[in-house]
Formats: sequence, structure tokens, C-alpha cells
Amino acid sequence: MKLLLLAVLMFYAITLNGQMQTYEAFVLDDKGQPVSFATIHELGTDNYTTTNTDGNFILETNSSDFTIKISSIGFQSLQLEITNSNFPDKIILKTHFRLFKFYFTLFYMTLHDSNMILYGFYMIQM
Repeated sequence: MKLLLLAVLMFYAITLNGQMQTYEAFVLDDKGQPVSFATIHELGTDNYTTTNTDGNFILETNSSDFTIKISSIGFQSLQLEITNSNFPDKIILKTHFRLFKFYFTLFYMTLHDSNMILYGFYMIQM
């Protein structure tokens, strides 16, 4: 009888350890708008998911302690450590500003006797 009870308890412990857990959350930008098609990756695994057009995602994993990385174009990537299945409802991504150099070219021209005459050429860097 004790052996049977021990076998049942071990089977129960093994099945509990291997159960999938489902986590659901929203990914928002720093203005509270949903971030569509952001990638959520459970680090150390091949487990990925993406947000829908409302910024919502569902992640299924068999671990209660793991790290996820959230990334999307135009935003700073974010890593979150999840412990004891404590998963946030909302995840905020900060906008990633990249400075681009823009060049504007200005020409000063005039029309004189059907010929264009170039008076000045300026390049402005912004």
C-alpha cells in the first residue's frame, strides 16, 4: 500500500512539474498606446510569440521562473525576469529615438533670358 501511494505521489509531482502555464499581457508604448507585432521571446528556449494589433499576447511555458525579452522596431528592447509565475498585466516599452542626419539643399536660381543662373548653393545639416 505504501509503495502504491508513493508511486501515485511521484506521478502527481511529475505531471505538475511538466504542466504548461499560460500568461497573458499587453505591451504598450510610453504614451499608453498598444504596440502591435512586438516579439516576446522566452530566453534560453525556442519559445516565441507576438502581440496582436491590440498589443495583447499569450505566452505558454512550462516554467514558473524564466526571463522574457520584448522587442519591436522603434522601441528599446526590454528583459523581464519572471519568478514564481508573477507575470505583469501590462508591459511598457520606451520609444527608441535614433538621431538621423538630414541634409537639405537649397538652390537660388533666377531666370534670365530663358537661361537659369545659379546664385547660391547651401547645404543645411539637421
